[in-house]
Amino acid sequence: MARPQHDIAFGATFMATAEKCPQVLLRVIGLFAQLNLVVDRVEVSRSSRALRIAVTISGLDAHRIAIIAEKMRQMVMVQTVRVRHSRHNT
Repeated sequence: MARPQHDIAFGATFMATAEKCPQVLLRVIGLFAQLNLVVDRVEVSRSSRALRIAVTISGLDAHRIAIIAEKMRQMVMVQTVRVRHSRHNT
């Protein structure tokens, strides 16, 4: 019998493009801290116009991933958010 989608553990990489502002990285990471989540990896690159932020985390269900992505999209300095899912076999 298949488990409900919300019970399946996933990993996710949240890929955001944001304004080149000193506060944006702390705000993105702070979102995970507010949810009492420890991220697996953070990568940041800077171009002349924007920051590209990738945050990887494991052990979340699909619903929680969607909520986090939406909260990131609501941040004023964040321009775009994409999510890459990876399923964890348990």
